Amino acid sequence: MTTITVAGEAESIHTAEVATAHLTVSIDGPDRDVVLSRAGGVHSVVLAGLEVLQSAATPAVASHSSDRVHVTAQRPWNADGAQLDLVYTASAGIRAEFTDIDALSSWLGQVATLDGVEIPSIEWSLTRQTRESARAAAQRDAVAAAIRSAEVYAESLGLATVTAVAIGDAGLLGIEPGPAGQPKLAAAMRSADMSAGGFALRPGDITVSASVHARFEAS
Repeated sequence: MTTITVAGEAESIHTAEVATAHLTVSIDGPDRDVVLSRAGGVHSVVLAGLEVLQSAATPAVASHSSDRVHVTAQRPWNADGAQLDLVYTASAGIRAEFTDIDALSSWLGQVATLDGVEIPSIEWSLTRQTRESARAAAQRDAVAAAIRSAEVYAESLGLATVTAVAIGDAGLLGIEPGPAGQPKLAAAMRSADMSAGGFALRPGDITVSASVHARFEAS
């Protein structure tokens, strides 16, 4: 019997189905109460809009959360090295998970016009069902790739029968995992472009990959 050890890898690319928007409400000014009131007002408007989208008959928002509005203060310096009066900053972070990309585009176009709103990032992902299905498919394809590799090695040695004796995620058979590693998801981020009608979003691509190590006996 001849032992053959191989790696099998597979991947597939899927268009993102879920977008998680991260927003920041931040207002600066010399008066603590004023900046706190202004930031609180914008914060409330954003959250109210998300509540409407989440409670609709066909919800566009799966979930959302936010930090409490808090105030910090600093005393900046001017170009001459003189320390200026206190500047207060009232801010809060908001996170919203959208399952309707068109609704997200429209919402972003609206909130981007609000005073003090910044949109630092949008994360793309798959639904749980799609993610689990894609991962299982990648694992099956990785196993099939390992079998094909073992058969090629066996054929090159003039051997006809190939039997699997061990298989596992990359690294579990005492073999260093290659670049693909264990089953994983990778999101390719795409930016949101501002257009006359608001934000034009292009969903990111999600790469689902799997890598297995396997040992076969051939005769």
